[in-house]
Amino acid sequence: MTLHAVDDIDEAIDATKSFLFPFELRQWLRMALVVFFIGGGSGTGGVQNVGQLSNVGGDGTGSPSAGEFSLTAPLESLPAVPNPAFQVGAPVPAEPSSLANEIGSAVVIAAVVGFLVVALLFAYLGAVMEFSFTQSLISQEIHVRQYLGRHKGNGLWLFGFRFVLGLVFLTLVVAALAAVFVVAGGNLQNPSASVLIGSLGIVAVSLIGLVVVYGLINGFTNVFVVPMMIQRGDGLVAGWRQLGGSLRAEPKQYLAYVFFSVVLGIGVSIVGTIAALVAALIVAIPFGIVGLIVGFGLSTVSQTAGFAGGAIVFLLYLLVMLVVANMIKAPLQTFLRYYAMLVLGDIDDALDPIPEVRRELRSEESV
Repeated sequence: MTLHAVDDIDEAIDATKSFLFPFELRQWLRMALVVFFIGGGSGTGGVQNVGQLSNVGGDGTGSPSAGEFSLTAPLESLPAVPNPAFQVGAPVPAEPSSLANEIGSAVVIAAVVGFLVVALLFAYLGAVMEFSFTQSLISQEIHVRQYLGRHKGNGLWLFGFRFVLGLVFLTLVVAALAAVFVVAGGNLQNPSASVLIGSLGIVAVSLIGLVVVYGLINGFTNVFVVPMMIQRGDGLVAGWRQLGGSLRAEPKQYLAYVFFSVVLGIGVSIVGTIAALVAALIVAIPFGIVGLIVGFGLSTVSQTAGFAGGAIVFLLYLLVMLVVANMIKAPLQTFLRYYAMLVLGDIDDALDPIPEVRRELRSEESV
C-alpha cells in the first residue's frame, strides 16, 4: 500500500519553492507577520506582594523596632491633650498601610485584567491568521488585510474552539493531579511510598495521553479542518464531521502522516534553530559595532547617556532578530502546511484543499 505521507514530501518542497521563490522582500515580510501570530507567544512576569508594605516601620511581630515611639507609662498618668483630634468621636484618618494595600490590590487586578485582555486579543488574531496563512497557500497570493476581513468570522469560531478545548484540557489535568491527593488518602504530607509512586505513575501516563490527544485535535484542526473550511466553505463542526469519516476510512494513512509529520517537525525545528543562531551572529556584528560607537560616543557626555544609547541599539537588534527569525520560519511552516494539505488531498479527493496547486506540481513533473 502506498503511503501518501512518504510520497508527498518532495511535492511539499516543490510547492514551497514555487510559492516563496523568486525572493520578494515584501512577500516574505508579510509571511513573517502571519507566522509570528500563528506561532503564538507568551510572556511571564511577577507582581510583588505589596501587602508587605504594612510591615514597614516594624519587625513584623507587632512590637516596635529601634527608634520608634512607645509608651513607657500607663495612659492614666499622661496629661490631658486639648487637641480635639484626639477626643472621643473625632474622625481617625486611615492607616497608610491600609491605603497601600488597597492601591496594591487595584494595581494587581488591573494588571491581571490587562494581561488577560491582551492574551485573548492575541489568541483571536492568531486564530484569524491561521485562515490568512492557509488562504495564502491555497491561492498562492498574500493579502493580509484582505484575508483578515474575509475570515474574521471563521477566526472567531476557531478561537472559541481553541478556548473550549483548552478549558477541557486544563480541567482534565487538574482532575488528574487531584487524583493523587485522593489516592494518597487526602494526606500528601505523609503518604506511603508505594501509594504515592503508583499514583504518580498513573497521573504521568494520563497527562501524556491528554497531551497527545490535545495535540492531535488541535493539530488536525489547523492543518486539515481550516483548509476545508476555506476551500469547501464548511463550518468548523461540519469540517470535523467530514474529516472524521475520512479518518475512519483510512486510519493507516493518517497514522503514517502523524508519524512523519512529527519526524519532519523535529527536523524543521533543528534547521530553524541553527539558521536562527547563524543569523543572530551575523546580525550581531553590525549592531555590535554601532552599539560600541554609540555607547562610547555618548559616554563622553555622561555615563547614563552612553548606557541609554547602547540599550537602544540592543533593543533595535532584538526587533530586527524577531523579524529575521519569523522570516526563517516562514518557508519551514509553509512546507509543513503544504505537506499536510497534499496528504489530505491524496487520502480523500473530495477533501482536497489545493487541487490547483497539486495539478500544477504534477503537470511539471510529467514534463
